[in-house]
Amino acid sequence: MPNNFKNGQIAEQKISAHLIKKGWEICRKNYRNIGFEIDIIAKKPSELLIAEVKYRSKVDHRVFNPHELVDQNKKNASCEAPYTI
Repeated sequence: MPNNFKNGQIAEQKISAHLIKKGWEICRKNYRNIGFEIDIIAKKPSELLIAEVKYRSKVDHRVFNPHELVDQNKKNASCEAPYTI
């Protein structure tokens, strides 16, 4: 049986490392507030990046688009998060 939590953590580590290589500073990981959690918050001097990491063992983009995996509640939380930090 696959350990989805562990795979998700590994995926978050890989995304964080990739962002750092691209010049982003990781501000927070797994930021929690009432009603939501954000996987990665990163910044550059004039940019803010909010990332929701979704791990899939098999990817078939004909079946879904990755942006469809983030529901409206998570999208709303992503917009609210910068005001709560």
